[in-house]
Amino acid sequence: GGDGWYADHNTALDSISSTAPTATTLAEAFTGANGALSGANTDINWTVVRGSFAVSSNQLTSADSGLILPSVIRTDSTLPSTDHYAQVAVNALSTSVDRSVHLVLRMASSGYAGISVELNQKNNRFAVWEALTATTGRSVSGFRSLPKTLALPATWKAVASGNQVYVYIQMANDSELKFLGQWATSITTGTQIGLGLYNAG
Repeated sequence: GGDGWYADHNTALDSISSTAPTATTLAEAFTGANGALSGANTDINWTVVRGSFAVSSNQLTSADSGLILPSVIRTDSTLPSTDHYAQVAVNALSTSVDRSVHLVLRMASSGYAGISVELNQKNNRFAVWEALTATTGRSVSGFRSLPKTLALPATWKAVASGNQVYVYIQMANDSELKFLGQWATSITTGTQIGLGLYNAG
């Protein structure tokens, strides 16, 4: 409950290739006992890069607030290619608090580098970022308005292919994924995926 961001049991972290663009390599349902994020309540192994996380009723959440940058977890497993995608089921954000969910593509096995794709309900917008270090990054897309008012639950999806990032969403009242745009990126390495929460507490 509440208005924090959650990933439900349909959350999937996937990889793509030119021959099998929808092949699932990693999938996470956050099964197991409620409590701090651990091997006891996850299906794959995660490393907490920044912040703190918990699992409640098979959903991922965080109590972090007031951070300048999002809290982030990263998969321990690597994907077979630097070209991959990630998607997550977003059940709740906030219409009154500046709160965001991030998909992070092309993460390295250490550090903070990666392509972060943000969804924000309060401002009804999204953005693509390049995280370069623990404290530095740059905007790739600028803030972009969603084509209509965000209706949750929604599927939030991002694809990294070559030097391009593609962004998609399927809102509660949509019948399929909608393409939101593509942007060039300078981050072309990294084979791990992450999830991020900004101001979730």
